[in-house]
Amino acid sequence: MKPVIAILLFMMTMSGAALGKVPPPYPGPRGTDMTGEKVYVVVKGDTLWDICGTQLDNPWLWVKVWEQNPHITDPNWIYPGDHISLDLQAPVPETYVKPENKELYAEEDTSIREFIFKETAEDPATEVSEESPATEETIPVSGSGETKLQGGYILEKHMEPFGAIVELEKKKDFGVHGEEVYINRGTKDRVREGDHFFVYTIEEKVTHPVTYETVGSMVKPRGIVKVLEVYDDLSRCVITSQMEAIRKGYYIGYEYPRIVLNEKNIKPDYEGYIIYFQGGTRLASRGSIVYIDRGLKQGVKAGMHFAIMGKPRKVNDPQGGVTTIPAALKGRIRVINARENNSTCIIVSVTGDEEIRLGDKIEIQ
Repeated sequence: MKPVIAILLFMMTMSGAALGKVPPPYPGPRGTDMTGEKVYVVVKGDTLWDICGTQLDNPWLWVKVWEQNPHITDPNWIYPGDHISLDLQAPVPETYVKPENKELYAEEDTSIREFIFKETAEDPATEVSEESPATEETIPVSGSGETKLQGGYILEKHMEPFGAIVELEKKKDFGVHGEEVYINRGTKDRVREGDHFFVYTIEEKVTHPVTYETVGSMVKPRGIVKVLEVYDDLSRCVITSQMEAIRKGYYIGYEYPRIVLNEKNIKPDYEGYIIYFQGGTRLASRGSIVYIDRGLKQGVKAGMHFAIMGKPRKVNDPQGGVTTIPAALKGRIRVINARENNSTCIIVSVTGDEEIRLGDKIEIQ
């Protein structure tokens, strides 16, 4: 077969291809070192959306699956032979746009796990002696589930809450862990038994510190409910986690935004700004929750790291003229929850004496 014909036939078999879009160069099968019952091997015609629908019975989990597989750089393009982990209970792997810079984060990651995520260097499944200290491989990769809940996210201005709590068990004023609630969404809204929802309230509006446009409103998580029984336009749920009492009228939403693959064009764009500090504070330091103006549509996902950069400074040259001092590194952040066009992050390190401010630029190193 002639080479040109072979290439054309191969391109037609690419599983992530979207009509009218030119695929990136074929990288070869990825993730082939992964094995086990929860590892899926991509076949012709697959998309992450379809795989999650058939293998996990929930296509909306594509974001979580993408987070678990950092070798899949663009979720719109997967290829026959790619190995994909469907183990959603595993910690989110650390991901790096530039793998050669991984060593930059090793010490910071170990420190932040102990400082913020309250993790220890000893893996419960592994015995580590004093003579054989724990290595990076024995340290849990992520413990940010609780931090994700506490951090919340920005509900973008073009989005509306998915639903709300309409009644509490025994018509009480508030609900607590283990008690039941009813939400105003059911089979008509594709709610299914076993679904989990964030319970939240909508707080202050967020204005971009550089463009001055309204980005959206802060979501303050209040807890999590699990669907027990589904009716046409109503579902019975149980409170599985709470940060405070759950009340009637609180909003509910999915953990991940409902972005359908191959209908939204994801274009990697890793240069943006810090747009908000948790609680509306004016200062941020190591361990603070911050929010950036880059999200899933810009190729950002949980586990990614960004550098926080200062601004270039103009100084007078004593021998005449003006010179510019390049922007200096102020710190680094790690993404813990990516939404459509923004992400919730945690500051993992701060360098120098310069304060981290709203409007500071972020970029991939």
